[in-house]
Amino acid sequence: MPRSERERREDLEPTTGRVETSPEVVAPMPAAVLRMQESAGNRATADLLARVPARGSGKPEPIPDNVPYGTMSVEDYGQYQLTSWGIGEKANQLHVFFDAGRDASRFMVATERGMPIKGIWVYAGSRRIELKEVIIESCSVREGITELWLSSNTIKW
Repeated sequence: MPRSERERREDLEPTTGRVETSPEVVAPMPAAVLRMQESAGNRATADLLARVPARGSGKPEPIPDNVPYGTMSVEDYGQYQLTSWGIGEKANQLHVFFDAGRDASRFMVATERGMPIKGIWVYAGSRRIELKEVIIESCSVREGITELWLSSNTIKW
């Protein structure tokens, strides 16, 4: 027998009972997750966190020995040592600071023209953050340090 629309909605309503969490599950960077949730919404945040492997859920991809912590590798540009980086204001953003040297003008041109960068990798200890089809939303240079806001629809943490 087909169910009424009301019965289907009642099945989807949240329950009032508390959900117990496993002690092995730890939220990565709570403040960043909350900022992401505020700007992108619950569904986008949940989708992104579903891609982040839980502790002990698998072996991370090996990081090459010759890549120091905080290195950003930009396809067709080169490698840069980051002075600072973090998750952007939106779920699909990365915010980076580095000395681009003579390449700063290339990043400026790519920003102005909306030219996509095929791939960017940020190496952080035993983790590698991978961004594909990246757009530079904003680029500025102050006192020799280049600041980029990077946006990508595909981020692998």
